[in-house]
Amino acid sequence: MRPNSPAARASGFAAGIAVLAFAAGAAHAEDVKTTVTRDVNTDGSSAVYVSSSPMWLEGASFGFDLSMAASTVATFQPTRTLPWDVTDTSNAAAWAKVSLPTDSLWMPWQQTTFEMRVDPSQNEGKFGTTFSRDMQLNRYMTASVNDSYAVIHTTDTAGGWEIGKSVSLKLLDTGTTFSIGATNSSTDRLWLPTATAEQKLFGPLNVTTSVADTGSEITKSITAGYKYSW
Repeated sequence: MRPNSPAARASGFAAGIAVLAFAAGAAHAEDVKTTVTRDVNTDGSSAVYVSSSPMWLEGASFGFDLSMAASTVATFQPTRTLPWDVTDTSNAAAWAKVSLPTDSLWMPWQQTTFEMRVDPSQNEGKFGTTFSRDMQLNRYMTASVNDSYAVIHTTDTAGGWEIGKSVSLKLLDTGTTFSIGATNSSTDRLWLPTATAEQKLFGPLNVTTSVADTGSEITKSITAGYKYSW
């Protein structure tokens, strides 16, 4: 890993956040619940998500997301990167959020979440609000509606804004989740739709199919991976 590469900066930043998180919860270590989840994809790339929730502050959590690019191989493999075609896509981002219940007869949302996120590999900071509602449709299906708004600050530009809307439907018996959504931003200034379907197979194995409009083309992907939590 090159000293000034995004991966190096990301790894260093992640380590710093881990130290800060440990220091913040040291005084009440027994009152902090930490969850670590790892995703491993078939192309060799992986991601680690660390989330800590202080018991003394209900609805609050903080953590970091770390993604690592696939390692290179010496012989041709359809899903793996060759040594002469290396793109370092590793990065890390730190985040903190607090969720407040907003369930009432006159408001459509069940919960309001305020989130701050810092991504040094992209020289980007984001502060946003998400309004959400979870619904039990029947004994076999649940639905979730999300409406998010965010302002973005970068060191390269004056910043911008981002809006996202999504609806998901989960079939409890089969472990299948269907999601549709759309995003709009100060960069694109048009709604870009996405659709995904995730199927839990067995144990930690799952398959995700997605279709997205990037504004210039329609991208399609099918990925398989493992999710571990400890």
